Amino acid sequence: MKFLIKYLFQWFTRKSTNPKYRWLLILGGLFYMLSPFDLSPDIFPVVGWLDDAMVMSMLVSELTNMLTIRENQMNLDIDPADVTIDVKATTV
Repeated sequence: MKFLIKYLFQWFTRKSTNPKYRWLLILGGLFYMLSPFDLSPDIFPVVGWLDDAMVMSMLVSELTNMLTIRENQMNLDIDPADVTIDVKATTV
């Protein structure tokens, strides 16, 4: 079981680095979360929730990674002179 999870995570990581597959994986994950069909039904208390938790954690991880990359790209486009703050200090 541990090998299967590790293999799936490595596959997901390789595919999610390619922009072509990134949105396909995100949309597929959202579809899986919203669809009534699961690999393991939610009728079984713990086992049924594990697949949903795994897909949800992958979705959150991928969206966070995309937002971080986007923010870093936007920060590189800012001119440092635009970020400088002038402060007038006075002594008492």
